[in-house]
Amino acid sequence: MRRNNEAFTIVELLVVITLTVLLVGVSGGLYAGSYKRRLLERTAREMLLAAQYARITAIETHRECVFRFDAANNGFYLIRGNATNSDREEKVIKNRFSSPFRFQDKIEFRNISIQSRKVSGSARYQRGSEQALEVVFFPNGTAETAAITIGLASGDSRACYTLMISAATGRAKLIFGLPDKQWDEVTDLDR
Repeated sequence: MRRNNEAFTIVELLVVITLTVLLVGVSGGLYAGSYKRRLLERTAREMLLAAQYARITAIETHRECVFRFDAANNGFYLIRGNATNSDREEKVIKNRFSSPFRFQDKIEFRNISIQSRKVSGSARYQRGSEQALEVVFFPNGTAETAAITIGLASGDSRACYTLMISAATGRAKLIFGLPDKQWDEVTDLDR
């Protein structure tokens, strides 16, 4: 009697299906983690661009520009202020270079530390607080010293970015992770 060996057995089909399911499961988990990290990186870059635009706007318009961090709405935006008036005329900047930015659900503020030049002392954000903190960029190119850390809401302490703003130059620098030094000890000499 002659057998037909051209077909697959049920065991061979089950092995192939099992391997396919395992590969799809592993790649799906890697994709989800990669997507969250890319989302965090995009948000950090948006913050960096907003800080750079705030500095440029303050210098070009000869008015203060305020970078406000809104913890209640989980986002940030820029305000064009009046450098000669103590009670700033608030006008949110909305143009092709800057508009209010709101974080995705997976991203949150971890730490906001600002050393104000106008008010003695410093301001710090506590997680869970709904206060709005702001960094002022001045027309002479300087700013208030600040360190703003954002991260994934899942609590992964390794996945975070810190935006450092130098008081002397008003320049912003983005670093992955937490800063090596305490934020108020950072000296920027425009290396």
